[in-house]
Amino acid sequence: MIIIAHIFSGHKGHMAFVQRVNNEGEGDPFYEVIGLITLEDVIEELIQAEIIDETDVFSRFCLFMLIAKFFS
Repeated sequence: MIIIAHIFSGHKGHMAFVQRVNNEGEGDPFYEVIGLITLEDVIEELIQAEIIDETDVFSRFCLFMLIAKFFS
């Protein structure tokens, strides 16, 4: 995890592709994208807690409003 945090610290981006080398079969090996990781994911793993930011709060607010509208 520390290696991933170090990779993010050297760049301006907050997202990175997770790749693996696919060397199955004949022919040259190539990189295969297997996922996407964000800086927020790394920080959440380091602190072992969920980070709630403005988009999370907005999403929960919208859900609350939908539930309130449904039951009114």
